[in-house]
Amino acid sequence: MTDYTRPLLLGYLRKHLLMTDEELDDTKERLAHFAHVEGFAMGLIFIEEVQTAPRAFQALIEAVIRDEVAAVVIPSMLHLAVLSAPTAIRDHFEHATGARIMVAGQGRLPKDSLTLTSNDRPCPRISLVLHGGE
Repeated sequence: MTDYTRPLLLGYLRKHLLMTDEELDDTKERLAHFAHVEGFAMGLIFIEEVQTAPRAFQALIEAVIRDEVAAVVIPSMLHLAVLSAPTAIRDHFEHATGARIMVAGQGRLPKDSLTLTSNDRPCPRISLVLHGGE
C-alpha cells in the first residue's frame, strides 16, 4: 500500500538476460527498502526488458512528468547503460523532468561518478528520444 504522507519515489531497473525471478524480487525489495529509509513512499518500479528497451524508460519519463515526481531510484548507474552513457542519460533525464535520479544505498552520485560491480555488466547502447521534454 502506498503511503501518501511521504513524497512519491518511482523506481527503474534493467532486467538482464539471465536475471532470475528471485534476483528481480530482491532488487525490487532493495529499492523499496531504500525508499522507506530515505523517507519516500515507493511507487511503481519500471522494469526494462531487453527486447523492448527503452519502452519502460519512456513510460517512467511520462509518469514522472504526469505525477510531478521529485525522484527516481535505480539499483546502480549501469541500469541506465542500456540507453546510452549513464551519466548523460541521468543528466538529460533530470533536466527534462526536474526529477533527480538516486542510486539505492548511495543517494545521488556526483556527475562524473560511475561504479562497476561484478553483478552489473554494461549493455549495448541505443539512442534515446525523449518526447515532451527538451
